[in-house]
Amino acid sequence: MKREVGLDHFEVHKYQPLVRHLRLALVGMLFLSMECKRLRDSGPWLWSSKAVRQLVTAVLTARNDEDFLYRCSEVLREREYYENQRRKTTISHGEKRLRRFEKLGINIETLPRFTLENLAL
Repeated sequence: MKREVGLDHFEVHKYQPLVRHLRLALVGMLFLSMECKRLRDSGPWLWSSKAVRQLVTAVLTARNDEDFLYRCSEVLREREYYENQRRKTTISHGEKRLRRFEKLGINIETLPRFTLENLAL
């Protein structure tokens, strides 16, 4: 967990600093978890904990406003690139699957649709 929030290099020798450090790591992990859930629910992008960590690191390590804007835009540009790659891959795999079904003579339009409502769970 400490590695996820960037606190893995901190060495403690006494109990009180250890407790403070662990509390900070827990708060950071809670923040990352809540942000991941919020961003997944609110937008088209699939934000991983790595993506949120990169954005938080960019915010926390910025030296001034210009550096802040540059770092955030770089993280967002990288996320957009990976989301576009994921989308292209999903489309490509779907098309490949459809071609395979056509070769086998399967019409997917005639297959039953499974939803949570019609499954006996």
